Amino acid sequence: MIKKFALMVNVSALALVLGADMAAAQELDVTKRPRPEYDAAGLRAGSFLIFPKSQIHGTYDDNIFATESNKVDDYIIRLNPSITANSDWNNHALNANVFVDHAFYMSHSDEDYTDYGVSTNGRIDIQRSAYLFGGLGAQHLHEDRGSENSVAGATEPTEFDRYDANVGGTYKPNRLGVTVEGTWSRLSFDNDTNAAGGTINNGDRDRDVYGERLRVGYDIQPGYTAFVQGSMNQRDYDQTPDDNGFNRNSDGYRVDVGLELRLTNVMDAEIYTGYFSQNYDDPRFSDVDDVDFGGRLLWSVSPLATIKAGLARNVEETTQVGASSYVATVASAGVDYELRRNILVGAGVSYTNNDYDGNGRNDDVWRLNLNGKYLINRHFFAGAQVGYADRSSNQAGSSYERFTAGLMVGTQF
Repeated sequence: MIKKFALMVNVSALALVLGADMAAAQELDVTKRPRPEYDAAGLRAGSFLIFPKSQIHGTYDDNIFATESNKVDDYIIRLNPSITANSDWNNHALNANVFVDHAFYMSHSDEDYTDYGVSTNGRIDIQRSAYLFGGLGAQHLHEDRGSENSVAGATEPTEFDRYDANVGGTYKPNRLGVTVEGTWSRLSFDNDTNAAGGTINNGDRDRDVYGERLRVGYDIQPGYTAFVQGSMNQRDYDQTPDDNGFNRNSDGYRVDVGLELRLTNVMDAEIYTGYFSQNYDDPRFSDVDDVDFGGRLLWSVSPLATIKAGLARNVEETTQVGASSYVATVASAGVDYELRRNILVGAGVSYTNNDYDGNGRNDDVWRLNLNGKYLINRHFFAGAQVGYADRSSNQAGSSYERFTAGLMVGTQF
């Protein structure tokens, strides 16, 4: 409930369709390792396996509006059914997912929301060293009250539609490998209503985002791959200028060099550095140019424990008047531990610095999370979660603290 990162994640080809890489990650991640006695078997439908799943969450939130003062708390019930279909083929792959996430607020029904979406992705194996991949997705989502672009004064959370598509290919005949990918995202926001009954126009946030990516890697030796990658993006708004008179269209690029480390049954890691730039059509906005750096780590420190870490920088869009965008620098770390074969516990911490370009705003955001999961049997599971968020901003009225705690039960087939 603190912040739904997953709602704004693109349909990523590397995460969705590289089956071998996903299998390797599952072996390292203690929370995703196969547990035949507790994993859902799925329902056979021809050459596909269908996995229905449903969860009920009960959560207490001590600051549902994410305000600096005059906190308001509430209890929330969330219903989260989903269905996933995966192909069971020797070659190629085709997967699909449908989900619904509905929340009931016990005392503040205006905060109720219903998110839903459908996505599909696949891989075509051309030969052992080459394949094509692609994906499509459509979602109806909402912005959490604690998000960076939450609309001030809106009587209900802002709802929006998101559409995603990607297509690409990978060719690796020897030590040298090349991946190319094109992406498209469409965001369309509903208007909001203020306390006086007036309309808050969000049409000036509607936009298309296009992206192109090229990555070239070379295997120095088994388990070590040096790479160079570059990407471009074009952010095109439907309404220019926006309601405040700014043209938010922009074009950007990013270039990085790095090293990928994959040690079987031990570690999957990557580190890179480079440069990024975002150039704006409005002459009143300065271009955003900065050093890029980041990495990820998935480390199986023992058969029962996994350490995860990540570091990334991105130029994000903003609704703040006078700011072209903000550079988000995100660092995270966590550990998951298998107490017993069917009892998993975890802890995580993240730090985000949001540096707004143009209006001087700067936010520091800390998030802490503790969670546990009990696998009752193949069809039933339960869990618990405690979260804390703290945003410290130099803009008056934008700081907040938020505590959440909840229980969950679920079923799967």
